[in-house]
Amino acid sequence: MNLSQLQYFKTVVEVNNLTKASHQLYVTQSTLTKSIKRMEDELGGKLFDRDGKKIILNENGRICYEWICDTLQKYDAVKTAVANTEEEPANAINVAISASHFTQPCIFGFMKDNPENIVNEIYFESDCFPQIVQDPEVDVVISTLDLPEKTGNTETAVLCRERLFLMVSAEHPLAGRENCSIHEVDGEEIIQCSQNSLWTVSLEEIYQKAGMVLKTRTGIDRSHIPEAVEQGIGVIIGGRSALDSYRLKGIRIIPLTEDFCERRIYMHCRKAASEKKIVREFRRYAGDFFAMKGVNQ
Repeated sequence: MNLSQLQYFKTVVEVNNLTKASHQLYVTQSTLTKSIKRMEDELGGKLFDRDGKKIILNENGRICYEWICDTLQKYDAVKTAVANTEEEPANAINVAISASHFTQPCIFGFMKDNPENIVNEIYFESDCFPQIVQDPEVDVVISTLDLPEKTGNTETAVLCRERLFLMVSAEHPLAGRENCSIHEVDGEEIIQCSQNSLWTVSLEEIYQKAGMVLKTRTGIDRSHIPEAVEQGIGVIIGGRSALDSYRLKGIRIIPLTEDFCERRIYMHCRKAASEKKIVREFRRYAGDFFAMKGVNQ
């Protein structure tokens, strides 16, 4: 069991409602259900009794709840003690990112212009979003997903809106086109590095708007993706800034025509983190960086 599972279980018990708990924790009900099921499997017994849609804490659950409360209390005490002895430098910022190709140039530029500052990059996948936005150890989150629900303690800005393109092999039926509709690749496999990436989740939302079902091909190393497209194993959908790095002779890049075929890059920040001078400076720099690069196209 990990700390997230313990916190999930404690919250479900205290609010006695999966829907309310999911909203409070910024996770889906499915995530909570799976987390509790993993705990039950690991402990070897049921923690809740089910009565239709209701869940009722049983004796096993009460024992587990008492232990979890004690464990989390001790963890918080240790965490506070460590933080008091080793406070993070005022010129350090923790930035959580879901992909490096559109964020690292911005981060490198910020560090070059401000060599006295320290930027710690934290990589995350879709199963950590949106709860990572509320992580007190994270100052800024840059992702391709917006928050499902806005709260008073979080600020969100759209860094850029980027038109989407299709990348196909030179032998693909669409290779000679000046543009195409996303419906023309319905049923084709879209190559993705990971099934758990935030971009996969974003693509699923775009496909839903188109009334289509996303089919993905994973298990291909990022460095071999251009060759996979060239060989006709699958196609890629992405922003121009990402696809340009995949250039090969046997590949064609075609703009998609639908207005909803765009990628948005969001910057999320807890208001408490904005009190730090370096966080305000980084947010200002990131906004200017994407504007200057002309990514909003």
